[in-house]
Amino acid sequence: MVLLLEGANDLAVAFQSGENEMALPAIADGLRDMIKVAHRAGVEVFVATLTPQRRNSPKGAGADLVCSLNKSIYWSAGREGAPVVDLFQAL
Repeated sequence: MVLLLEGANDLAVAFQSGENEMALPAIADGLRDMIKVAHRAGVEVFVATLTPQRRNSPKGAGADLVCSLNKSIYWSAGREGAPVVDLFQAL
């Protein structure tokens, strides 16, 4: 069993490079690829949403895009049959 928590660093890089929301499909595709690899290996996969980020913190550059990415995470996980663990709502 594995819990994938993917995208926070990618989101920060996208924000800093000016890609912003244009990077979300590529991040979601990468997540789907990871899910597929794990499933092919016979591993049960759970996918976590990103937690809230603090703006103006050292790693909070993509804070404004977290909700949009979390929607993409739900979509990607659903397409690949992986349950979602909603860390954003839990916090």
